[in-house]
Amino acid sequence: MSVLWHTEGKGDEDLHVHHFYRIVESQIRRMGLADEQSIRCVLPASPLSYHGHLITVRWCIRMRLFLSDGRKIMAEQPFNLVSPVVEDQSGPLSVVSPRKRDLNSKANDSADEDAAVMLGS
Repeated sequence: MSVLWHTEGKGDEDLHVHHFYRIVESQIRRMGLADEQSIRCVLPASPLSYHGHLITVRWCIRMRLFLSDGRKIMAEQPFNLVSPVVEDQSGPLSVVSPRKRDLNSKANDSADEDAAVMLGS
């Protein structure tokens, strides 16, 4: 299982695996692939998700299964990595300097709490 970002658009396409977790066959058998699974890692401050005319930066969780007969199965769950927004005491909203955020198993509405992404079956 990987947490990664990749670019699309003009120029060279980039891909960076931020977090990798290998699950061995015995763990997979105990898990039950039909059940929801969660992954937890600290996300970096950048690059933030971006959807522009010339380039797009996409984050996702990717699961790849390598079967004993040589076949490969891949599933992705995209998510947006955004900078947290807080209300400034002067009234309007301002962007807080990017900091590390957590990818957790439970979704929360608050920007200060953990963000969640579940890879469903």
